[in-house]
Amino acid sequence: MKINLSFRLRLALMSVLTTAVLITVVSWLAQNQFMKIEQEELRTELCIQARRLSLIVRPITPLEDYEKGILSRLKVDSKAELLINWKAFADQRTWQSQHWPSGLDEEKLSWRLLPVRPKDRLVTVKGEITAIPCYETDLKIDSAGRGGTWVAARAISPDGYGFIAANLKAVTLSAWTGFLDPIIFVVGPIALVLTFLSGWLLSMFAMRPVTVLRSAMRDIDQHGLGRRLKISGLAPEFQELISAYNEMLKRLESSFQQASRFSADAAHELKTPLTILQGQIEQALTNTAEPKQQQILSGLQEEVAHLSAITRKLLVLSQADAGHLVLDRKTVNWSELLESILSDAVLFVEGQKFTITIQPRLQVSGDATLLHQLCNNLIINAVHYAREASWIMVGAQEKDGGVETLFSNATHSISAEERLRFFDRFYRGDVVRDKGTNGSGLGLSLAREIARAHGGDLTLEPSADDVVLLRLWLPGVSNNQ
Repeated sequence: MKINLSFRLRLALMSVLTTAVLITVVSWLAQNQFMKIEQEELRTELCIQARRLSLIVRPITPLEDYEKGILSRLKVDSKAELLINWKAFADQRTWQSQHWPSGLDEEKLSWRLLPVRPKDRLVTVKGEITAIPCYETDLKIDSAGRGGTWVAARAISPDGYGFIAANLKAVTLSAWTGFLDPIIFVVGPIALVLTFLSGWLLSMFAMRPVTVLRSAMRDIDQHGLGRRLKISGLAPEFQELISAYNEMLKRLESSFQQASRFSADAAHELKTPLTILQGQIEQALTNTAEPKQQQILSGLQEEVAHLSAITRKLLVLSQADAGHLVLDRKTVNWSELLESILSDAVLFVEGQKFTITIQPRLQVSGDATLLHQLCNNLIINAVHYAREASWIMVGAQEKDGGVETLFSNATHSISAEERLRFFDRFYRGDVVRDKGTNGSGLGLSLAREIARAHGGDLTLEPSADDVVLLRLWLPGVSNNQ
């Protein structure tokens, strides 16, 4: 299954992954350095404790308590990980850890003498300052639960002998756990959360120009081709992107204006010859008495009338596209307009059942001629698409601060692809072509442009495959005053 993640989320997750890898690498590098430091501190502390142990003549506290103190200083959790051997030369008193391994003889170990530093000088029980030499070594102990490498230190003073050994693995593990736990449970999660938020905020900031461009592209229509986006203050990369977008709009605007001018000019230029042609045909019909000639002329007259209707629609559409559609706004009684057109349509419809539900005294503000043409186109569309012996429904009511009118009819099954092209110019559905209905394919497109010019809209609403439901919404009178 393919997961489609947004750019922001991808950037945030990549930031988290990068931070996690960085934390892991830094922790691993820090581990090696940290272990070296811990081992060096362990050896130093063992020597210190061995020197102090060698100076003990008579223990003031029980040696078990002394052992606990050494455990704390060495950061060892268990007595089993610590070995102590003490001997006083004066009275030959000795003390040895209970967990002393059998067979361990420290005299046989390979000891290394450590140089004495000034800070290694200690004060004896007699008040003398002395520098006791310290020896250290590494040894292996093969014992269940205590195996591995041990670090040992011993010191010999005039008063006694001290030996201390600690399990290197236990000491470093304890230190490493104390170092690693905050990273895993505190620093790591906080760093990952902050990285995710930072990546998300950074992506929002970085994507701001793209968001502006997306909003501008989403809102663009034929009336907004003249708008341009500002490029000042943007990064050079985004300046190039916005500049390319503005150039594209400029070319689109130029092409659209040329197409609109061509449509308007063609429609305007066709009006006069079509009017002349229609007049001449009417005159020829008057002057001829032959039935065959009259039939031919009548057919020509119908085609010329059809061309004239297309020309008028093209002229209105070109004016609407250019934003030059002039409206003679007046208060129009929408209820009466609908009822008047429907009463005429009912007389010419055979087989279809009309259901009309119109709320009385509905008023809109607009051009009465254009609104009449709008309403007439929608009713003709319903009649053309309706199946034989089916139904047509028209309802109007106040809604959303305006007037909502629904035009619905039963028809043959219409595919989703055809519904997407309902408002395309010169598009005629298969149903209309199969029925042999004369039409230009401009009616719905013209109706929508007239609705939008009045501040409303015409939409094809979701419905069953064999039902067409058109919703017309026009703002009320108060909305246009």
